[in-house]
Amino acid sequence: MWINLGFFTMGLFVGNLAGLSATSVVTQMIGLFFALAGGSIIAFLKKLDTKEQKAAGQALFAASLGALLGVYVSVLVVQWHLLSPPGVRAPNSSSQIPVAQGSERPGYYLPASSMKDIVTNSNAIHIQYERGVLTLEEAYEKTYDLIHGGLDQ
Repeated sequence: MWINLGFFTMGLFVGNLAGLSATSVVTQMIGLFFALAGGSIIAFLKKLDTKEQKAAGQALFAASLGALLGVYVSVLVVQWHLLSPPGVRAPNSSSQIPVAQGSERPGYYLPASSMKDIVTNSNAIHIQYERGVLTLEEAYEKTYDLIHGGLDQ
């Protein structure tokens, strides 16, 4: 019982990381997780008796189910902005997905053009800082103004 619950919780954790993350590092982490869990169970499966094989299969099933549930729940949390302050969420988030003004992409705070501009300009600020054109304080102020201005659009 506790082994299955532990595997389920570990799967839920990995699924939440995958769903809440916007980076590609999670893809490798999920692969490593299932390689470790599944590979370990499969490698030692022949050495186990029937009762232990059943427990190993249940543990792997619990981990997979937890990961699947974690991904779906965390994607819903991100899509519906459930961790965002109420002022940022849509007024009636139970019936509509928040859409940034001028955005064709539901569920995002900023229109695509704003995000692209912010990324491009923040890269330019970073380059200026690395070349010594801007001090750290100036780079911070410019980045703050850029992001703050992008969020107000």
